[in-house]
Amino acid sequence: MTQRPNEIIKSKNIKDKLSIVQIIILIPLAIICFPTSLTRYQTKNLIIPSNFPKASDLFPSLFILIFLSLFRYFLTKDVLNQLGEWCIDRKKWNNKKVRKERVKRFGHCVFKNIYFFITAPLGICLFKNEDWVPAVLFGNGKQDISLLWEDFPLTPQTNSIIIFYNWELGYHLQSLLFHLLSTPRNDFFETLLHHLCSVFLMTFSYTNNCARIGVLVLILHDIVDVFMYFSKWAIDLENIIPGSLCFIFLTFVYALFRLYVFPMYIIRAGLIAINYVPDTIKYKYLTYGLFMLMLFSLLALHIYWFYLIIQMLIHLISGKGARDIHSIVE
Repeated sequence: MTQRPNEIIKSKNIKDKLSIVQIIILIPLAIICFPTSLTRYQTKNLIIPSNFPKASDLFPSLFILIFLSLFRYFLTKDVLNQLGEWCIDRKKWNNKKVRKERVKRFGHCVFKNIYFFITAPLGICLFKNEDWVPAVLFGNGKQDISLLWEDFPLTPQTNSIIIFYNWELGYHLQSLLFHLLSTPRNDFFETLLHHLCSVFLMTFSYTNNCARIGVLVLILHDIVDVFMYFSKWAIDLENIIPGSLCFIFLTFVYALFRLYVFPMYIIRAGLIAINYVPDTIKYKYLTYGLFMLMLFSLLALHIYWFYLIIQMLIHLISGKGARDIHSIVE
């Protein structure tokens, strides 16, 4: 059945309202819990080791934010936009205004594809030998996910985690900045919710010494995004076969990592985390509730985006061609 325009608008309004409600709940909780998280290492209730994570460990992410923002701006402006002009099908996108927007999106998607093509293997290589990385995320160690909370909340920190967190946080801050400065689209609020959850989860997980589970969240998202962003720019090429094949594979990878691994490993591990938090920790239940709210918000977004992917896959398989997939979050 064909959906009427007013039904589509209503659907979008409901979707936006749900995202706005989650953002309204998320931000005040973050404001309440953030100061305590930043000074967690100063608590008198625990004997804090010297390698306990501090907020200052994440300061390098600000330099990465600046570097990636400048690199993205000049790379897309001087190289990728010109590449898009040459690659994008002129017959399919012959309207000048629409084509200009396509070229712009092409540049941004290729930049993100490059980032995740580098970062996903980097994360796997850095942590594949850690005993707390499961086999489904390419772990070669004991593959015991309960070790995520080993010696928590005094889990010793490693340089690999510090480096990886700064690199990823710098990127996600850059993505949030570009999103806020870009022309709003119909997916503005759910994309904003995604960026806020990503930044808050990374910051809170590190300062509260939950970086191990944070690493797993980042890796499983990065793996999917390699295929997502390849599909998003390749689908506009004159030869749509590479993009279409990658999109079909994306459907499988997305379902595996974001709809199976994420709830069955990450959220499941998060649900037992409260058992490892000492009662002396300030805002114990509020901070834990904030963590779980953000994880479940991401899961809700995953389910919604997978619904969009399935609709597009049906459109592709039915012989109607490769449909625009730019409604998937950027």
